[in-house]
Amino acid sequence: MTKKFRVLVLFVLVLLPLNSQAQMLWRILRYEGGVGLGSVQPFTDIGPASNEFSNFFNGTRPNLTLDFRYKLDPMVALKLDLGYVWIGGRDVASDNHARPIPGTLGNADFLYAFGTHAFEHTIRLELYALGDGRFRTSGAIYNRKGMLNDFNTLYVYGFIGAGGVLHKSKVYEAGNRGNDLSGQVEGVNTNLLWTPVIPIGIGVKYSISSKWTVGGEIGYRYFMGDFLDGYSDSYFSEYDDYYYLLSAKILYRIRAGRSGLPTFKKYLY
Repeated sequence: MTKKFRVLVLFVLVLLPLNSQAQMLWRILRYEGGVGLGSVQPFTDIGPASNEFSNFFNGTRPNLTLDFRYKLDPMVALKLDLGYVWIGGRDVASDNHARPIPGTLGNADFLYAFGTHAFEHTIRLELYALGDGRFRTSGAIYNRKGMLNDFNTLYVYGFIGAGGVLHKSKVYEAGNRGNDLSGQVEGVNTNLLWTPVIPIGIGVKYSISSKWTVGGEIGYRYFMGDFLDGYSDSYFSEYDDYYYLLSAKILYRIRAGRSGLPTFKKYLY
């Protein structure tokens, strides 16, 4: 056996137990819960028709999310997302085509506005470009204080999933919120509706300790319907509505107990 071959064998024998301990670490911290706050940017029938940049800011509203993540392995996770989404927007006189006027047969420069309250619920698959799937630089899982040691600090991932949106809208005359257009204009639907949605996006997380992580996401929502704003224009609407979510998140790692289930017992980590 040559000297170089002995060195190679020794190197492999050293790395194998270190990688085994890395696998043990992610299993200990495979659960994660968090909250997020951000903004929603809708693209709907009501709103600036030709200028997507203006429409991006026209309908910006806040959103609040709760999520629970379960790691399948160091580079793959399943996540349940629950979110409240507030959506709104209004026509712009210089940009929108003529709208139907309630009580008449003609069209004119009549402007619409809307407000929508929605509950989004999705399950998604996260694939990590940077995650816990790496060799450890130290063989020690715990440091001198008994705390989990050498956790990854930066995570980058993409996601895709499926779910639905439960939503209800109010459509009214722009500048006159009291003039509810429900029942007055064809194409207005202000009933409580459920619509399938597909979330696609990217995210980044940064560990500030073994327990706490902060992060951000940008996601596109393929909304399989045309009533996110409560209105579908039968003449000018060629595509379904859609929206983007931007969010900042704070996340808490939950330790797995001996049974593999989440536990909130006090541990030194």
